[in-house]
Amino acid sequence: MIEAQSRAAPGKPVEILAFSGTNSTPVSLQRERGLYRALAEYPHVRLRQIVLGGWRRDRAHEQAQVLLKRYPDISVIWTASDQMAFGVMDAIRETGQQPGKDVLLGTINDSTAALQAQRDGLLNVVVGGHFTLGGWALVLLHDYDEAEPSVRQRIGNWRVRAMRIRERKDAAFYIQANQRDDYDIDVRQFIEGRSPAGVGYPFVNVGPRD
Repeated sequence: MIEAQSRAAPGKPVEILAFSGTNSTPVSLQRERGLYRALAEYPHVRLRQIVLGGWRRDRAHEQAQVLLKRYPDISVIWTASDQMAFGVMDAIRETGQQPGKDVLLGTINDSTAALQAQRDGLLNVVVGGHFTLGGWALVLLHDYDEAEPSVRQRIGNWRVRAMRIRERKDAAFYIQANQRDDYDIDVRQFIEGRSPAGVGYPFVNVGPRD
């Protein structure tokens, strides 16, 4: 979104609002860290304010009503969940602007509603994939159960990259996947040592257990 806005208005500072979830849940804090890490790469960007929307559409709507008046030059808004994004959309429309065009809007959570909003051009960026974590956990538990006892003692912290940017052209595919209990993925193909050609083991060992 930052790059898109920078191309659309070269030389002009990009002003951003951010809507986080809470100040206590790990998922909210991790998403905030990702936001700040991205902002560090763009020194011309001005984060005007970050607020806690509590994952709620109505609360984010009320907050955005105030903030869009306070910062009329906002061109990019980051939200930590789709419900907050929908609340922000409502507030953007109330200013006479069009979400996704006049104000770029991104969110985390590839729900069917969010993906449809992306198809409609109301959301510029959708990130998702955390719904697959249950399947990844089953794969890792299977591999742990199959491992030799000596190998189990050396198992540390494992990480899987579940979150991905959903491209607008692929939104219809993910909408269909959301209708299936298995998310249209056979996780057995990722079991260590049994993956088909071209499919790598998805987990990375990031160090010893605490």
